[in-house]
Amino acid sequence: MKEFGDFQTNSLLSSKVCKLLLELGVNPSVIIEPTCGEGNFLLAANSQFKNCKKILGIELQKHYIEKIKDKISSDKKINQNIEIINADVFDYDFGNISLKEDDRILLIGNPPWVTNSNLNGKNLPKKSNFKKNNGLDAITGKANFDISEFILLHLFESFKKNKGHSAFLCKTQVARNIIEFLPSTDLDINNIKIYEFDSMKEFNVSVDACLFYCEFGNKVKSYQCEVYKLDESEKMLRKFGWHENKFISDLTKYKKIQKLDGVSQLVWRSGIKHDCSAIMELTKSKKLNFKNKIDNEINIEDNYIFPLLKSSNLKGGVLNQSDKYIIVTQKKPGEDTAVISKDSPKLWHYLNSHKTLFDKRKSVIYKKNPIFSIFGIGDYSFKPYKIAVSGLYKKPSFTLLLPQNKKTIMVDDSCYILSFDNLKNALITFAILNSKEVSDLLESIVFLDSKRPYTKNILMRIDIKNVLNELTFQDIIDFLKKRGLFLEDINKKDYNHFLNSLE
Repeated sequence: MKEFGDFQTNSLLSSKVCKLLLELGVNPSVIIEPTCGEGNFLLAANSQFKNCKKILGIELQKHYIEKIKDKISSDKKINQNIEIINADVFDYDFGNISLKEDDRILLIGNPPWVTNSNLNGKNLPKKSNFKKNNGLDAITGKANFDISEFILLHLFESFKKNKGHSAFLCKTQVARNIIEFLPSTDLDINNIKIYEFDSMKEFNVSVDACLFYCEFGNKVKSYQCEVYKLDESEKMLRKFGWHENKFISDLTKYKKIQKLDGVSQLVWRSGIKHDCSAIMELTKSKKLNFKNKIDNEINIEDNYIFPLLKSSNLKGGVLNQSDKYIIVTQKKPGEDTAVISKDSPKLWHYLNSHKTLFDKRKSVIYKKNPIFSIFGIGDYSFKPYKIAVSGLYKKPSFTLLLPQNKKTIMVDDSCYILSFDNLKNALITFAILNSKEVSDLLESIVFLDSKRPYTKNILMRIDIKNVLNELTFQDIIDFLKKRGLFLEDINKKDYNHFLNSLE
């Protein structure tokens, strides 16, 4: 049922997973499936693991329980000691399961493939912000999580005093989130592997998916993960996870380039967030001076209006033109917007005429701020020269932005920027960011299947100074000349001045 985010695992896939576990040396005495659905995993495990003494399935939906019991009673080959409990995994006390000290546990299954926000308050854990995000992270979406992520962490916590194995089908993002979170816990997890499979073929959903396997309770912590294909389970594709205090997407590549992974001496900022594009984003009009996205022709002052670029516009090179515009109502967060009424009365009237749309903005960050507030704004927004990159695409196309008709170009909140008063510094930085060294670093630390591969946290890991130490002055000049970007005469003194500024 979509309401519960369940995708029933067929018998063939369930059997394939259990056979793989046998090959990995898994030999459980107790098997537990916390969301057993139609029971195919339980039946496959019953068939494959001959030495298992106890099999327990937990399921909320009664019609699934009836199906499982019918299968068990109609087939004498099935272990009649399979126990099915009608319970909610979020409320069930796993401490009530009678276990011996030497029991080898296998946690197995296919938890719901859905986020807490998609369930609309149904079948949810009691605390949504279970990772204890603080402040703006909790407010703006990081507190939204996959239900399976909560379930797996809950199981690891419940059985951390026991020894065993865990094998769950889930989104690859869920497995990665858990591995990234593990250092924040006291869990003894090791021998982590994921086996990728075709979710479209198995569940008719287009999402990166895997079998997420690990061992627990061995008093060993190892938060690195080997990646395989489920159908080619002996050929390791890559390895990712924690190296010292860094979370890395390709550990082999990273070892060659890790000295460039540090803290950027230049501060990356996100673009403007307004959540009211119908009113705030404009184009030029043939009748009046502007037109909004709901086709209203408007005549307003332009002193709060700036050129705008979005992720799809950032394809590398240099840009100084855009046919899109944005109303920038503030120069910094929290600034009183009422001043607009004095120097741009037409614009103020226009904004107020659409106040109901602004009031519908869902994010609580707008609630206690001045009317028509925006975010991702500050002194850096108004500097003339910028290097911008989209956070959304697999390839980071660093783009140099120059003023359009003496107005700095803004970007939306799907993008990130470095801002400069000095064009020479912008050009040198542009060459650095487009170097092979930066490309290799990003390839080793970025997870390209993420919804937003490039974030501020990722970009702030580019140690500009250390990258520059790998390049020469001539490398910078050659890059700019080869691409026709030698817009100003940059000499060795300019180069050294920029280098010194990074100190």
